[in-house]
Amino acid sequence: MRGSFKAMVIGVSLAVSTSAVQATPVSLEAEYAGFAQGSDSGAISSGGSSWTGVSAGMFSFETSNVQGGSDDFWEGTLEAFCVEIETILDQSSVVEYSVVDAETYFDENFSGGLQLDAVGRFYTGFRDQVQDSTTSAAFQLGLWELLYEGIDMPPNVTDGQFRTKNFSPDVVETANSWLNDLWSYESTYSLSVLSAKGTQDVMVMRPDAPTPVPAPATLGLMALGLAAIGLRRRR
Repeated sequence: MRGSFKAMVIGVSLAVSTSAVQATPVSLEAEYAGFAQGSDSGAISSGGSSWTGVSAGMFSFETSNVQGGSDDFWEGTLEAFCVEIETILDQSSVVEYSVVDAETYFDENFSGGLQLDAVGRFYTGFRDQVQDSTTSAAFQLGLWELLYEGIDMPPNVTDGQFRTKNFSPDVVETANSWLNDLWSYESTYSLSVLSAKGTQDVMVMRPDAPTPVPAPATLGLMALGLAAIGLRRRR
């Protein structure tokens, strides 16, 4: 009986785990609609002596033809920030994006979980403060600092491997202030990346999704497992 009980519990655990991680892949078409809260212009450099002129701020996209997903979050207007500075954003075409969970994206393109945690804290603490061109640009510079400088150095958007120049002093001051206060927050946002060839990948945030509800078949297995646990305790 003990062996059967173990097998039953393992089967229930596997079924619950599988239902929790399975998700329908999401793809969508999106067209750039400008800066949602305005922007500021300057130059950035990452790991070299060359500088690239950029406008920094929160993007707005209008989406269509959403495929997959279990809610309407992806429908309509999406606000996002750039995570890929080596590629120019396609501002004139309707682009087909794949939605990639941030954990997978960071494992493949950055330093993984610790860096993602820092970015999640940054979103939690300061995303809701993006309300004008100054805070919009400051958030983008702070995000780039975490992505391309990493979390080993004291964060500062004007020094280090990733650095900026010619942005408004208020933008720089705000970005550095937020970065210095980063660890006062715990991450409470889920992050996804819209990824496509030939244009910048961009990051989208949403409040943490609720714990997945097990599918009916899984609920049956759970009930069976709980009954087995109760039977074992009575014996």
